[in-house]
Amino acid sequence: ALIRAVAVLIVTCPCALGLAVPAVQIVASARLFRRGVLVKSGAALERLAEIDHVIFDKTGVLTEGRPSLIETSATIIAMAAPLARASNHPMSRTVARTAGDGPVAAEVVEHPGLGVEGLIDGRRARLGRAAFVGAPTLRSVETELWFGFDDGPK
Repeated sequence: ALIRAVAVLIVTCPCALGLAVPAVQIVASARLFRRGVLVKSGAALERLAEIDHVIFDKTGVLTEGRPSLIETSATIIAMAAPLARASNHPMSRTVARTAGDGPVAAEVVEHPGLGVEGLIDGRRARLGRAAFVGAPTLRSVETELWFGFDDGPK
């Protein structure tokens, strides 16, 4: 039935590719997702054809998709958790999972590529890259996640 419906739409549509491309992108993305690969957009899926080499980092984030926390304290995890619970970023999800259930920050705004900010008990807080939080940028081989209130990073 689905094949017939698609066939009718393609025949009656003046621009068959206008229907075919999104349908193929959805099916391909779903198949990749079942195999553990998350495609961010249709454009990213189309750009896969241009890839000659794939380089994975040594932390395993690209291969496992489950970041882990190292060199942190339970106090900092508890302080950052309200912001982390409000975000869907894999790093935030790791912090939220480690901290467990609890309150969620208010007025949360995600800044793609930088981090997330919001109010925790009335204080403005940020979770993300060092520069976004206001911490000195270090040259580390590990992915770093910083947390801080407006009065200073942690």
